[in-house]
Amino acid sequence: GVLVTVSRRWYGTQGFTRSAGLRLEGQRALSPQWFVSGGASWENRTYDQAQYADYSGPLYGVFGAATYALD
Repeated sequence: GVLVTVSRRWYGTQGFTRSAGLRLEGQRALSPQWFVSGGASWENRTYDQAQYADYSGPLYGVFGAATYALD
C-alpha cells in the first residue's frame, strides 16, 4: 500500500523537527509457512533551529523481512 507520513518532534517544550513523506509497502505469502514483506520510504525533514539546518532535507529508506511460521 501507499501511506502518507507526517510528524512533528519536540525536545522538551521546544519544537525540534517537522517532516512529511510517503511510504510504499507490501507483503506476500510464498507458501503456507513463508512470508516476505518490504518497502521503501521518502521523507523531507526540516529542523527548527538554525544550528541544525545542515541536517534538513530528504531521507530515504528501504526495508525487507522474511518470516517462517512454525507449525
